Amino acid sequence: MAILQNISIKIGLARWWIGLGIALAICAALFVAAVVPLSAFLKNQISIWHETNRLKQSSLLLPAKIRVLDSRITVIDSLIQSCRNVGKQDQAAILEKLYTLADSSSCTLSKVQAADIVTTNAGKEQPIALEGQGDYSAIGKFVDGIENMNASTRIRQLTIHNGKEGVGSFTVDFVVIE
Repeated sequence: MAILQNISIKIGLARWWIGLGIALAICAALFVAAVVPLSAFLKNQISIWHETNRLKQSSLLLPAKIRVLDSRITVIDSLIQSCRNVGKQDQAAILEKLYTLADSSSCTLSKVQAADIVTTNAGKEQPIALEGQGDYSAIGKFVDGIENMNASTRIRQLTIHNGKEGVGSFTVDFVVIE
């Protein structure tokens, strides 16, 4: 009987250990079932909070960044305007030089047309068309003066029409190369 009692105690202890193991397994399963989704939810909430905080900090810095960009835009705009003014001054200087050249070579200019600056593979070119009158030697001096200007020039077309008593009219089409 003592052996039976001893066996029944061992079976009872085994049941307790099995029951305890099952209880621990159920607790572990419940822990995993509750904690893993909760962890994923918390991780998602933390990343949303972090992104919101980052955007908030960026939005606080945005007015300063806009002021910096506005000041840079102002500087670039003034530089562009300066370049435009330099181009207009260059054009005015060239036209003044042409009128001075015509006066010194005894030619009269009746029409001067300066077109907008054109960008080509070789650089920037400004086409200029002239019409005027003068005797043949004066026209030759005037064309020679154009070819020897401080600015680099290329005459594209020169037309001289016969006139009365050695005075002719002429048209010159040339470009000033920058």
